[in-house]
Amino acid sequence: PATKQPLTSSLSCSPPDSAPNSLTDFQWEPPISRSYSEGLLKHPRLRLLGEDEPPPRSSAMHYEMDLFRSIRTMCGVTAAMYAHAFPHDLSELGTQWRQRLKESVSEGASGSFFYRVLSSGARRDACSRFIVKQITRKEKATLMGMLPAYKEYVAKRSGRTLIQYFSCHSLSLRWNFSGKVYFVVMRNFLPTRAWLTFDLKGATANRRALAARFLHRVHERAEDEAGGTAYGTLRDWEWLDIAMVVDVSDADKAALAEVLASDALFLRSQGLLDYSLFVGIHRVAAEMCASERRERISLLQAHGGYVSLDRQKVYFFGIIDVLEKHTLRWKMQRTVLSAGYRLLCRGSDADGVTALSPAEYADRFYTFARAEVLQLPQCVRSEREEALHEWPSGQSCNRWCLCREQERGTRANDARWCRLWQRRRRGLIKERIETERADHMRRIEELERALEEVQAPAA
Repeated sequence: PATKQPLTSSLSCSPPDSAPNSLTDFQWEPPISRSYSEGLLKHPRLRLLGEDEPPPRSSAMHYEMDLFRSIRTMCGVTAAMYAHAFPHDLSELGTQWRQRLKESVSEGASGSFFYRVLSSGARRDACSRFIVKQITRKEKATLMGMLPAYKEYVAKRSGRTLIQYFSCHSLSLRWNFSGKVYFVVMRNFLPTRAWLTFDLKGATANRRALAARFLHRVHERAEDEAGGTAYGTLRDWEWLDIAMVVDVSDADKAALAEVLASDALFLRSQGLLDYSLFVGIHRVAAEMCASERRERISLLQAHGGYVSLDRQKVYFFGIIDVLEKHTLRWKMQRTVLSAGYRLLCRGSDADGVTALSPAEYADRFYTFARAEVLQLPQCVRSEREEALHEWPSGQSCNRWCLCREQERGTRANDARWCRLWQRRRRGLIKERIETERADHMRRIEELERALEEVQAPAA
């Protein structure tokens, strides 16, 4: 399952019979003391080795290369595409190779390091297709344990999933008594700069990123120099507080709901929880001309984006942080928190904690995504399924509903979860926004009809 090879050699997906390159290995510069470990992790210095150099003491290990290669292929990532992002020789990237790796640190409790790999230069509008993320040894074990089932699931779905892991590696650090650093290569679900980003679980306990005074403060700049937003990654309460909606077509909503339902069922079957729906919103630059705007939108769609109805925004979606197993620790946490809420006479609020069973977590996660993010009705049969006649007579759920996978009481579960979010939704704000949006879309339709009437005589 694990092989020792030069790190860049594995990532590049080169064929086994390719000619050896004397500049494929690299090593960390030896630190003066262990106190410099954090600095080395944040600012690695790479040194290319020639044939006469001794082999590096640090060695990289690559896990289940064949399985991951199949997963990449099914997800539409070709060997050439992967090799271009991770070449054999760092000198192939030119003198600006450091700018190809944009480093950031997780805003969550893990504090993991992320490296976004830019696909073309370091321009402001460059798209990043891959991301390298540091994981723990426990998370690596979880990934290896679910990998066969994950490969089978990706094959069954023909790559249509929001869970995309492309490889797993480890690196032994050079100082004494140090362990390994584990990391994975994933699809970057936000390939460009974002206006707003959200990390959504459907939970209510500790799911606020901003204090009220900061939420209502006016910021002069929507994003910082590193490409992040001025507000950071927002959470569930901010999504509800500002009455945020995903303004895409009904067909795109149905497609997203179907993928989310399938992914939630897979994660439930693997006994996983504490994952999130990542939503990134990119605003197309207003100064672009019509042709540049069309080209930009097409590029973002090719990277997995969904265009808004007014074609001013592009939405990106992904399921992240899925490598958390439901263990005894989570069961004990659930028991303690439930008892605490009941002692405070707030027993219903216990449904808002993260520590739920995998089945309950998946149900709440999908219900929030469907009802609050996509704002789809509970059980409505789509026109496409009516045409295909895929459901027995009298069945009210369509293919992107979890009802057919669950026992009776799904409607009661919906009411159970929606109660968590209903009490905090800003009803008046939401009504005003939806009314203005309806007026805006009606005006667009009127202008489109007028344009068609003008063009008809000319044609």
